[in-house]
Order: sequence, then C-alpha cells, then structure tokens
Amino acid sequence: MIILEGPDNVGKTVASEKLVKLMGPTGHYVHYSKPAEGFDYWGDYLKDLQPGVVLDRFHLGAIAYGTILGSHPTGLPVCHWAALTRAIRFLGGFVVIMYDSDYGAYAK
Repeated sequence: MIILEGPDNVGKTVASEKLVKLMGPTGHYVHYSKPAEGFDYWGDYLKDLQPGVVLDRFHLGAIAYGTILGSHPTGLPVCHWAALTRAIRFLGGFVVIMYDSDYGAYAK
C-alpha cells in the first residue's frame, strides 16, 4: 500500500495512476477528495488499507485540509488517527509526501 499526500497540482494523481499501472493486476487506485456526508473516517478508511492499493490522499490530507477549510472531521478521536498511522506501518504501507519544489516561483 502506497499513500501519496500533498497539496493540489503536485502530480499525486498522475503518479498514483502510473504506480497502479506498474503494479499490474494487483494494483488498485483509490482517490480521496472531499468526503461525502456521513463518511465514516474510521471504517471507510480501514477498508482501503490493503496490499496493492495506491491511495491518492488519505488521513493526513483530511486532517490538513479539514483544519484549513474548517471542515475537520469531527467525532473521530485523535487516538483513531494515530491507530490509522500504526495500521499503515503494520501492513507494510508507507506515505509519500509530494510537494512542488518551485512553489516559491508561483507565490508572488
């Protein structure tokens, strides 16, 4: 399982799709954007923690964007966020943080 996190327009989706293609039939692409109303941040996330899954955003993005946009997922204790991180490690997954190294050129 590979999780790609980072701001918009840094290539997460393109990289995710290429990774899935390289993985062949074992690869599965999952994209998280704004969660739907009633999204279960515990159960719905857990179902995607599987070998071969490439996640385009996951729990770190929800925490960051939710805090910035004022829609931080409520009702999920901090210990569950930590448990998701431990589950990712336990299952052999890892998180790749992507960023635009030329961001300063655009922030004028």
